[in-house]
Amino acid sequence: MKPRFIAVLLASGLVVATPGCTSRTAKSGTAPASTCLKDLNAIPEMAAVLKSRKHESEESHERPFEGMEIALTINGMLISHADPDADADDLCFAENSLENLDRLAKAIETNAIPPTVSFIRGRLFDERMGKEWLRRGNLIGSLGYDRVRPRRSSVEQWIEGISRNDAVLGPLWRDGGPAKKYYRFPGKKLRRKELDIGAVNEYLKKNRYVVAPATIDLSDGSFSQLYCGALSRGDQSCANLIKANFRSLALDTTLKARAIAKTLSGHEVKHILAVGANQFTCDTLADLLAWFKSLGARFIPLDEALLDPFYSSDIAASVARQTRSAQFAAAEKR
Repeated sequence: MKPRFIAVLLASGLVVATPGCTSRTAKSGTAPASTCLKDLNAIPEMAAVLKSRKHESEESHERPFEGMEIALTINGMLISHADPDADADDLCFAENSLENLDRLAKAIETNAIPPTVSFIRGRLFDERMGKEWLRRGNLIGSLGYDRVRPRRSSVEQWIEGISRNDAVLGPLWRDGGPAKKYYRFPGKKLRRKELDIGAVNEYLKKNRYVVAPATIDLSDGSFSQLYCGALSRGDQSCANLIKANFRSLALDTTLKARAIAKTLSGHEVKHILAVGANQFTCDTLADLLAWFKSLGARFIPLDEALLDPFYSSDIAASVARQTRSAQFAAAEKR
């Protein structure tokens, strides 16, 4: 990254020490910055942005998100207790806690973000957390009951997963305010030609679902294990470097998504931003939202974003995918 760009990130309050998860498997000690960067380069989107940014001119626009309207959404939901024996290789096993749910909710409240939809998989549903999320004024949506494997799943299996999750989340939808059922397709799954998406859409329409694709996907989940590993060994320098590089990716991703959506639609689109429920996001969301606002973005309710005619077609679901392709294409040119 350019020195000036890093300086902007530091000035924005990026490198603030934050509490994080613990791990039984991470080694203690501080890793060289080169090792930390090598690990970051293993994230494909991050590697592409780092490669292309080396050759790009410095960002001259101090408020590059000026005029953008964005609805925040969250993919996934934390559960109320950590299980260190569930996965011995999970450096972020302690992310599941009421404290982290509170941290997410406070990030939204502190930044005056409208009620935020968290999209939940029923297999991982925690009723206590779901009720607390709603109590804090937020909303829930469906990601289906479990992960969909597009090459191994039929339309019937996909619909069954939605229906099964409907049964799990139904009580919360009934008790949680507006009678609106949000659904999000798994991000990269819509390309599968063998799967009759039309039949799935018909089921969703019949059962009064509102489909909410994300146009901006920050891939924050890819950073969480590296971040937890750094904190576990007390390596705050690496943790700060991870945060700085994530901001670089967030800037690049958002600007490219904005340009692609505008080209596809012919107008400035109301965007939908997706982040994950993970330790990295729990620790950084408050600062990330403030940063977006400082660069000119205005946060709006999901329902307001979905009023944009852009979401009446399937094109909106392709923006995040096209953004990744654009990032890789930019890196290949260097």
